[in-house]
Amino acid sequence: MKIVISGTVGVGKSTISNILKEHLDTKGKDVFLHDELSGDNPYLDYYYANRPAWSFLIQIDFVLGRFKSVMEEEIEISKNPNRVSIFDRHFLDDFIFANVKSIKEDMSTIQWNIYSQVNKSLANTLDDNSKPDYFILLKAPLEQVLERVKIRGRESEQEVDLDYWRDLYYQYYENPLIQDYLKQNVKNLIIVDASKSPEQIKEELIKYIE
Repeated sequence: MKIVISGTVGVGKSTISNILKEHLDTKGKDVFLHDELSGDNPYLDYYYANRPAWSFLIQIDFVLGRFKSVMEEEIEISKNPNRVSIFDRHFLDDFIFANVKSIKEDMSTIQWNIYSQVNKSLANTLDDNSKPDYFILLKAPLEQVLERVKIRGRESEQEVDLDYWRDLYYQYYENPLIQDYLKQNVKNLIIVDASKSPEQIKEELIKYIE
């Protein structure tokens, strides 16, 4: 089983991913959690400091890194069909980020076209068996999300302008192009109210996957 925990920055993906893994571990499941790549990305601070110079490079780095994780996990699942894979973001998320207006504007037309071709080619490699079984899209009010970003206090995120966060939120939850893209590439797209407590969210997810 492949489960993706997704949503805009600050919505609580990592918290829910870890709580869900802990629950499934107690049930004796063979669970592997793929952590969010951006937390350890050595280029992220450079990107936030100079987005036009780094936008294309970091988007390529993210999508290839996440795709590598997905393909490696396919090998592990082929060895153990009962394995449960949880992804704190998936390479499908990268298409969402790359549609953010400021990110697109930071890329030249040639760079955007190349990135789109790479992303589309990777998505096209997903057959029905390799598509995520559950793509959990966590959603909370924008104001709540921004407050969580502020509280966790990552220095690079504090410098990001409000328009970026608003547009990223739009891409995840309101852009019909993104909704269609996700529905085409996952088996089940589930939107969950992330303004609830982590325990309530966990209980809701368990109803879907068990």
